[in-house]
Amino acid sequence: MDVNLSDILRAHNTCATDYYDAIHERSGSPHMFWDSILNAWVVTGYEECTNLLTGGDLERARLSLPLSIAPRDIIEAINSIFGAQTMFNDGVEAKSRRRFWAQFLQAESRMHATLNAAGPDVAAIAATCLDECPDNRDIELFGELLQPYVSRVVCTRLGLDEADRLVLYPMILCYARFLDGKVTNGEEVANALRAIVAMFAVAKVPPCIAEHHALYGDCHALLSDYIMAIAAGHDSTAYLLGNALIYLHSTRDHGYGDATDASIMQRIVKEATRFDSPVQLIGRRACSDITLNGKVIRTGEKVFLHIGAANRDPRVFELPGVFDPNRHGPAHLAFGTGESRCPGMGLSTDEAVTFLTALVTRGMRVSIDEARIRWDHGLAGRGFRSLPAQVCIASHATR
Repeated sequence: MDVNLSDILRAHNTCATDYYDAIHERSGSPHMFWDSILNAWVVTGYEECTNLLTGGDLERARLSLPLSIAPRDIIEAINSIFGAQTMFNDGVEAKSRRRFWAQFLQAESRMHATLNAAGPDVAAIAATCLDECPDNRDIELFGELLQPYVSRVVCTRLGLDEADRLVLYPMILCYARFLDGKVTNGEEVANALRAIVAMFAVAKVPPCIAEHHALYGDCHALLSDYIMAIAAGHDSTAYLLGNALIYLHSTRDHGYGDATDASIMQRIVKEATRFDSPVQLIGRRACSDITLNGKVIRTGEKVFLHIGAANRDPRVFELPGVFDPNRHGPAHLAFGTGESRCPGMGLSTDEAVTFLTALVTRGMRVSIDEARIRWDHGLAGRGFRSLPAQVCIASHATR
């Protein structure tokens, strides 16, 4: 029987450990399998994914959507945007552009010094979001605190003021859900694509980024990458924060809940990212025949590197289903590795560590109703549909 990734996700949507165990069972000793729905190879082993990411046998594939899934004008606009985006392109120019975005998004980058002088930094945004959170009252943690916090940081870093962010925010969320593969039926897909086109029409590249137009020579391509930079990290960073807070909630009597040491928070964030990787799949195409563990990937075939499963590879990580911030071993692959590494890795980590540090240093606790958590997972990304919680001043929190 042909078991594919969609079947596994549907069967194990509420338990990450069962989901990853089922993927590894399906993969067997080759640590890869052919998915007839995706029409692609799915590679699940840590070493296999690492070698393919750092080798020269795979290339980025330009994404082109079929005309049948939405009105023709929408699909043509979307294919034009996606076709220009760096994440779907290879070559010297694309590599230069990825380096630019990685440098621009770094916290210490001088490239956006003017923006930082004009607006709040990450710590100030974290403090503001926590101050605005009602004390000891039920909130929807993911949608009311974590997603808006990440959105405010990313948009500030990219030169958007709060008024512009609020205009774009519904479009950003639709874009993020599309990237994560969380839109499934035809109406949802069409609405998400309309939102991306609308975002492209409304967003304006700020001068501090536009001055680097020489990397592009094409304002269409620059704006296409700009809206990707805005949308790409929203749900993924919010999700890793949610997982870290679930861990802090479950261990609040074991030291970490009272920690103010940033190094402890860095370990928690690192493990939350490995434990249930917010981004699951990295898509590529074979540019030559590849023999991997007795299987042959033919030139031109699609390959999905399942970095979520790779980060749970029992050959590499001892007790991979245990959340252990003191874990030793190789680096996780949640942001990719080598030249494929996500340009937003530094910003995402900084956002998460800063938020958690601000939470505990301000004497606040998050009490999560774990029985009422509802998940919102796609093939490409993980998320919460509902994360009910209370955010309390420590003196008001019940143990």
